[in-house]
Amino acid sequence: MAEALDVEAILTLSQDANSPSDWADLVEYCWGDNTTTWGRQRAADRGHDGFYRVVAFELGNEQYNPKFVEQARPYSNKPNVIQSGEIAAMEERARSSGVHAPPLWYIVPSNGGLPAADALAALDAGLDTSRIVADLHVGAGGAIQAAADLFANPVVDGFEQGAACLETNAGTHDLQRALDEAADLLEWMNAPPDLARRLYARTASFCSGTLNNFDAWDQGLSFFMPNMTWLQPPGLVHKGIASSWAPTTLELSAEPSDAQGLTFSAQHDDNRKLLIVRMLNRNNALVSIQ
Repeated sequence: MAEALDVEAILTLSQDANSPSDWADLVEYCWGDNTTTWGRQRAADRGHDGFYRVVAFELGNEQYNPKFVEQARPYSNKPNVIQSGEIAAMEERARSSGVHAPPLWYIVPSNGGLPAADALAALDAGLDTSRIVADLHVGAGGAIQAAADLFANPVVDGFEQGAACLETNAGTHDLQRALDEAADLLEWMNAPPDLARRLYARTASFCSGTLNNFDAWDQGLSFFMPNMTWLQPPGLVHKGIASSWAPTTLELSAEPSDAQGLTFSAQHDDNRKLLIVRMLNRNNALVSIQ
C-alpha cells in the first residue's frame, strides 16, 4: 500500500514479542537479495525480487525498550561482550553479505528518547546517534516545541538524537482538527534549520477507533471499506499539501507581523521555477491578502 501511495513506510513492532534476531531477520526480509534466506522469502511472497525500501524502524510503542541498545558493544573496543542489543543485531545484518540496506534509522518508543544509561551505551558502541530518533507523541500539535526542549537538554553530552512525531492524538477528525493539523504542519515546514536537520518525520496518528469506540476515538484521517475509501477533513489538508508539494522552505515575512490567527509558509521546487505560498486563516472571518 505504501508503494502504491508513494509514501515512506515506517515499521513499528512490539519490543517484548520480538528478539534482536527477529529484528535482524526483518532487515534481511526488506533488503536481502536472493542469496539470503529472508530475501528469497520476500521474493516468493511478492512474486518478484524488488526490495521493501523501509529505512526506519520503531522498536516498540509507548514503552521503555531495555533491548534497544543493551550490550551493543561489538562495534566498539570490547569485542568479547555478547551482542544482544536490537540495533546492534540490525546493523550487523544490514552490513552482511547479500543485504543491500542503506543507513537505517532507529526510533525510540518512549517520548523522552533514550535514558542516560542507554545513551552512554549507544555512544560506547560507536553507534551513529544521529540515526537514533525519539518518537514524540502529542495531542493536536506541539511536537516542534517538544523536540526543541529535548535537543536543548541532552541526557548525555555528545548524544545528538533526532526526533519524530508518529502520533498526533487529537481524538477528533472534524473541521477544527483540520485547522489544527494545518497549523502544525506549517510549523514543521517553518522549523529553523538547526532544528529541522534533526527532525525525521511527522505523521497523524495511526490510532483510530473501532466499532466499539464509536465517536470516542474518532481521529482517523481516512476510512477504508471494501468498496470505497474517503478522507476526513484533516485528511484533506494532507491531500492539499501533497498535491502542491515543494521541498525547499523559504524565509517569509508578512505584514503586519503580529497578525493574529494567520500562519504562512513558502516553498519552491528543486528547479526554482515553482513557488508555493500557503496561508492558514484560523479567524472566523474572511481575510484579504495582496
